[in-house]
This record gives sequence, structure tokens and C-alpha cells, in this order.
Amino acid sequence: ECRRAYNRLQEEIFTAVKEERMEMLFQPVYSVKRKQIHAVEALVYLKKNNGTLMGPHEYGVIAEGLGIADMVGEFALEQACEVLKHTGMRRSKMRYIEIPLSVVLFEKKGFVAEFQQKLEEYDVKATRIYISLNAKALIEKHNIVAGNILKLYDMGVRFSLDDYGYGQANLNHIIDYPIQMLKMNGRIINGSFENNKTMHVTKSTITMLHELAINVAIAGIDTKDLFEKMQELDADLYVGEYVSGLLTAKEFLQMLERKEL
Repeated sequence: ECRRAYNRLQEEIFTAVKEERMEMLFQPVYSVKRKQIHAVEALVYLKKNNGTLMGPHEYGVIAEGLGIADMVGEFALEQACEVLKHTGMRRSKMRYIEIPLSVVLFEKKGFVAEFQQKLEEYDVKATRIYISLNAKALIEKHNIVAGNILKLYDMGVRFSLDDYGYGQANLNHIIDYPIQMLKMNGRIINGSFENNKTMHVTKSTITMLHELAINVAIAGIDTKDLFEKMQELDADLYVGEYVSGLLTAKEFLQMLERKEL
């Protein structure tokens, strides 16, 4: 029964991507220093057969296994460029738009040239785009993708690293790749407040990252209590429901027009 359910899930994901039943939702990023929205994450959700949405954490690994993660990534890049070109984001206070891209794309022949061509087509500066990389995938694909990541970095694209705190992201990633931002999980860090040793390690890690000129973003800031607790840390950015929930494209554009972002 479990196998049949998994097969149905695979089929639903495959069909949604092939039929381009994809929607981009936006997650504002809060700057602790500036005390305002600083950037936005752009996340691709799939529309299921029943009309509900499926997030990247649900379909990501399966999409890679099905060989369609590159299609999701190409959709994300196209939509991000649309937003940067045709909305008021250029005139807003937001510094960049962040998109998660599968490492699979970095293996694709001609990917860097296609990326550059897309930026030129939409007249978008590379410095306005951050690419979020999955730490586990980098471990598995280390030697293959490094060259393309460096080429994009030289163009002006910046990179963030997901999953720090799950044991996947480590010092090797920070040393081997041009990472400008590292994401830590707020729910995991929350446990540090109950243990002095763990808190010391957490604070020391953030200090070390800052010395390496790497910004620290804490995800999962979903409550006022967690938001206030995190003030003890010297993190740079917060992401989560308490800062702002996910926005549809319409909601995001309305907030830009009202200059709320």
C-alpha cells in the first residue's frame, strides 16, 4: 500500500511539472539591522489534482529522481526574471530575489550560457539574484557543479546554503564554494536556549561565519516568542510566518505597489 501511494505521488508530481501546473509564492526576508523587509524568497509550488499546493520540501527529492527538477528550476528562473523586470521591485527597498535551484541544473551542458542569456533577455542584473543550494546535494555532486557555480559567481550571482543545522552543511561547503549566506533552522536553534554549551556553540558559529563575511539567516521564525528569543543571537536575517507568511504573486505585487516592501 505504501508503495502504491508513493507511485501515485510520483505520477502526480511528474504530471504537474510536465503540464506546467506550477505557481510561484513569495516569502519575505526580514533584515535585523535594517528592521524591514530586505529581500524575498521565490518558491515554486506544484498544483495537485485536488487543487491544493505541494511545496518544494514535498516534491523536491522525487522531482530530481524523476529527472524533471531542471524544468522546475527553469520555471523558477523565468518567473524571477519576470518579477525583477516587470514589477516595482527595482524601485523597492528589497535587495534581491532568492530562488532555490536543483544541483541537477548545474550539471546541464550550457547551463551558465542559458542563465546569462535569460538575464540579458529580461535586462536583469545578476547581482539581484541569489541562488539557494541544497547542502546534501552538494556533498553528492561536489566535483561536477563547482565550476559552474564559480562562473555564475563571477557574473555577479550570489549563493546561499540551505540546511545548516541538519548535519549536511559543513565547513567544507563554506571553504569550497563562494557562499554569501547560510541558513540555520530556528526551530533547531530554539533548543539551544535550554543548554548553555549548545548556545555557546551556536553563537560561536555565527561569529565565525561573520568573520568569513557570510551572512546568517534564521528560518522558521513563526512566533513572536521565537522572534524575541533570536534577538540574543547576532543573526542578520529572519524568515518565517511571524515576519510574513507566503504571498501569492497578486499579494506580492499589491504590497510592492503600496510600497510596503
